[in-house]
Amino acid sequence: MEVITQIGKDGISKTSLVRIGESYFQFKTPLCSNDIDMLALMKHELNISDILRDYSNEYQYQKVSNRNQTIGLILPFYKEGSLSNQITELLLEDKVFHEGRAVIFVYHLMTVLDFAHKRGIVHRCVTPSNIMLNNGGPVLFGWHHASYKDYIPVDSIDKKYSIYRSPNSLLNEFTYLDDYYSCGKILAELITGNTEGKPENKRVADIITKLSDPNPDKRYQDFRDFHIDTTDIFVDYFSHGISSAPDFVPISTKNRLQNDYLQSVN
Repeated sequence: MEVITQIGKDGISKTSLVRIGESYFQFKTPLCSNDIDMLALMKHELNISDILRDYSNEYQYQKVSNRNQTIGLILPFYKEGSLSNQITELLLEDKVFHEGRAVIFVYHLMTVLDFAHKRGIVHRCVTPSNIMLNNGGPVLFGWHHASYKDYIPVDSIDKKYSIYRSPNSLLNEFTYLDDYYSCGKILAELITGNTEGKPENKRVADIITKLSDPNPDKRYQDFRDFHIDTTDIFVDYFSHGISSAPDFVPISTKNRLQNDYLQSVN
């Protein structure tokens, strides 16, 4: 295994780009080799990947062990980068996702979450930085934050991601509905450029509200309800053929002015 360069770092781990044979991967290791808590999180993340690989081989992680102790994880590498980087690059060009494309993107994100939720897993940190792009579609990372059965990791999520987290999850009170909340905020950001934006299309705006209402009782309670509400949007988006459906569009003047204002006050 050849280490190419470091590509990520947080308070407890670092991630490097590595080459094994002719293929590239991410290699995630603790910042401190004897960090018992981080080693436990890696084991936890590996256990969750074993469950998720039944959904897709995109979640097939491998461990690197020393004396039967997991000291690192080998994860898939996606050269398209993260959704966070894509959003930033689009806004520099005054562009956002077409609303139909955005709904489809979040729909695919919701499908892996639904698979996880049905198996007792709640992600807890669904953010653009934890979403990698594979052929334009989402691959969700950051599963070390997830709760599973009776195992609930210490809340080590960076405060800068609080805009994607529900009010109750910030108090460390969460259910699968709080992953829905995060998806609603991401959908708003893809279409308008910010998590508080309101799309002009009422159907899409209503979907965002049902995903990310501050009151969890008013959110979608089941993925099937979200699926029903998005069907007509899919039909409209592909009405002129898949090849002609636009991915990105110019940001509206209203949303650009709103984004400028939010940046000025933050």
